[in-house]
Amino acid sequence: MVDDLADELSARGYSADRIHGGMNQSQRDAVMGKFRSSRIEFLVATDVAARGIDVNDVEAVFNYDLPWDEEDYVHRIGRTGRAGRSGQAISLVAGREIYKLQHIERYTKMRIQRREPPSLEQIEEKRTNVFFERIRSALQSGTGFVREQPMVDRLLEQGFTSTDIACAVIQELRKQEGGGASEELPPPKYEKRESFRDQSSRPGGGGGAPGKWKGSRFNRRPAKGGSIGASGGSGGKPFFKKRKKPPTS
Repeated sequence: MVDDLADELSARGYSADRIHGGMNQSQRDAVMGKFRSSRIEFLVATDVAARGIDVNDVEAVFNYDLPWDEEDYVHRIGRTGRAGRSGQAISLVAGREIYKLQHIERYTKMRIQRREPPSLEQIEEKRTNVFFERIRSALQSGTGFVREQPMVDRLLEQGFTSTDIACAVIQELRKQEGGGASEELPPPKYEKRESFRDQSSRPGGGGGAPGKWKGSRFNRRPAKGGSIGASGGSGGKPFFKKRKKPPTS
């Protein structure tokens, strides 16, 4: 399941990798080296592997599945917000897992805020606003565009308008960053694997939340009543988001 999630994140344009017990030590060391140096942004891990992650500047922990044990939750979110830094823990919860979340709240003696998952339109609006601010900051920096000016002049001489040139540049930049959230996504290229959540719906199966999602495991939408729980972390099957390094001039 860790491999499936990491592969799906990568297929959708995210810089992601994975770490779990099925990898040898050299493979785990290589992945952790990439995560520490910010060469990958997201790291998907099992609970066992997550306990050994000691990395500065982990921006967020996403609890893709809630842990079975409340203490494991504390270990997960403890990967972010270290040494006086800020961090967030975000849990994807739906159906009967809400009761598991309540057990975690009682164990940690803290209230976890409820939020509805953002729609595709809201995600696209957020991305657009962030992109707009980046361009606006570049224009206000006052550094000039000495290297870029000759290319723009050549395009203007060929009859293109300044508006069309700017739109074409923005379009190409957004393609390089993975495109917009409104783009049509290809279906997953793998067979669905049965999870513990699916097994729990069988006679004699364990606890869990069968039917947590509608649709296939990754090309899906939250079922009715689905929500996101968010809590501050002092630092998740979890995955972690590394805080990006500021660009150098």
